[in-house]
Amino acid sequence: MVYGTERFDTVLIDTGDNLQVVRLHLIFEIEAFKQQWQLARVTYFHPTSSVQADRVLGQKRFAAQSVGEFIHLASIVWLCYLSPVYDGMQDFYLSDMAAGDTDLYCRLNSVL
Repeated sequence: MVYGTERFDTVLIDTGDNLQVVRLHLIFEIEAFKQQWQLARVTYFHPTSSVQADRVLGQKRFAAQSVGEFIHLASIVWLCYLSPVYDGMQDFYLSDMAAGDTDLYCRLNSVL
């Protein structure tokens, strides 16, 4: 929470195989094994099946997972925006205004 309001910061991470949309919960640095580690606690989003309206809009729909983990901060590639889908489901659209980078959004359509 920031000033009493929940934050839902979302970013793209590089998993080695592909890019993954995640929600950031915590960013911290810790010393272990005589080394400094910059880590983040995240939960994942997964693509869901789209409906006809999604295809017309050209949007990809994502749903939040309860599964999360700790990742290296360096695996964060770029921030992204998820917009709620107001249809009774708790899904989100990956915004085509991906941090103001429409070129990135076009490239993401082929890898997500």
